[in-house]
Amino acid sequence: LILSFEPLLRVAGIEEPRRELLQLLSNLLQEPMARLLTRLDDSLTPQQTEAFTKLAERRAAREPLSYITGTVYFAGLELAVGPGVLVPRPDSEVLVEKAVELAQEIYADKKARQTEEANLNLLDTCTGSGAIGIAIARQLKDAGIPVLLHLLDQSPEALDYARRNSERWCSDLPVLIELGDLFPAEPLVFDFITANPPYITDSVLPELMPEVSCYEPAL
Repeated sequence: LILSFEPLLRVAGIEEPRRELLQLLSNLLQEPMARLLTRLDDSLTPQQTEAFTKLAERRAAREPLSYITGTVYFAGLELAVGPGVLVPRPDSEVLVEKAVELAQEIYADKKARQTEEANLNLLDTCTGSGAIGIAIARQLKDAGIPVLLHLLDQSPEALDYARRNSERWCSDLPVLIELGDLFPAEPLVFDFITANPPYITDSVLPELMPEVSCYEPAL
């Protein structure tokens, strides 16, 4: 079945059609990729075949793979994404790595200057799905650093995903989620601020891949 759809995706400009078809099938059957690879000769039911055909056609129309599956892996976390929020890119993981390193230094300095237990107050603005802020907070908490995480975005749709992702990955630490533009409405002091705002201009947008220009939110 996968081989029969591979030409469709290849003609559509998908660079790795077989890998993406396997991801779609894995998502449809709710089976890990490793197990799925041992069962490629198994037959699908007519209902499964119909459902898989629709998924492949959506991808051939250049709908983002992560929108179809509803998830994306970022900095070791499986995050919920979909229409209304930008898909986190792997290159943003560099920001997470550097931020964690700097935040640990800031926390060590803050703790040395305070007698009582200190939290690290972190703001991730233009947060989108919450990927960057959540990944940073998760790594810091796992390293034994108490974090108060504040996620802010001007898009209600994006914050819905940020809320879902924070509930899954940050249930053991305090998280504040706020609708706003760049900074909270009430003045707050943060130890650390991260931001990876959208930076694509309107004039460039039509030249980008259809996944971005046709599907990801114009805001």
